[in-house]
Amino acid sequence: MAARRCRVGVYLCRANLADEIIYRMKRFISLVSLLVVLQTMAIAQTTTPDWENPQVVGINKLPYHASLQLPSREAECPEIVSLDGQWHFHWSPNPDERPADFYRTDFDVSQWNHIIVPGNWQMQNFGKPIYTNSRYPFQRAAPRVTAEPPQDWYAYDHRNPVGSYVTFFTTSAA
Repeated sequence: MAARRCRVGVYLCRANLADEIIYRMKRFISLVSLLVVLQTMAIAQTTTPDWENPQVVGINKLPYHASLQLPSREAECPEIVSLDGQWHFHWSPNPDERPADFYRTDFDVSQWNHIIVPGNWQMQNFGKPIYTNSRYPFQRAAPRVTAEPPQDWYAYDHRNPVGSYVTFFTTSAA
């Protein structure tokens, strides 16, 4: 009986070894698969521009809040400043040509054009007003707004125009 136990024990050892190898292979394959998925996600995130990424709904935004002020009494409230009026404005035919750091306080906007805010830049001679009631003025390939449209479309040379606005105002010391 002792010899049989030894053989059964050797058999179990081999079975455990095979199970261990299978377990390690599965773990290795799972780890490699996870790394491939993570790398693909990282590449997708770095190659997708913000304006084509549905996950980006705002950059450098403050959280939503309510002013708790009646619109009819805004003129009486010294904390509310109207930003209507002339703003510095820079029009770019596509996002790659926009001034990326224009939000910085040391960025020079003195040579920029001016635009009336609120307003529509196309009606103030920047770009072209596009009205259509039956056909999109750009190639439908959501969320990619810069896909190549037909060459006879205005959007062929102006895939995704960008307007950059800057104004200055002072606030009272609180």
